[in-house]
Amino acid sequence: MKTAAAMFEPKGDLPEWRLIYDQILATVDFGDVIPYARLDEVLGRPFLDNRKPLYRARVHLGELRNRWLASVPGEGYRVIQANEHITEAQGHKRRAKRQLSM
Repeated sequence: MKTAAAMFEPKGDLPEWRLIYDQILATVDFGDVIPYARLDEVLGRPFLDNRKPLYRARVHLGELRNRWLASVPGEGYRVIQANEHITEAQGHKRRAKRQLSM
């Protein structure tokens, strides 16, 4: 049985979101696709089991480099151009409206 202290021990020297940002997102440019396999490789585990580190790294990417990620179904994530932000936001708005109606 794990002790309470052992449950909250870090898995490495850096948080997972920082690994993703430093090794992948710090150098991406518009149009680049980040495949799930690359995320698996950086994290050392199946990425799809827990996507939260990418969400945190994505916020950092937006704040520091003014870039945003869009999901590419079955493949990974793509860095979108500035002119694609409106289309992406409209999709979020539609999904939010649908959720509110439920």
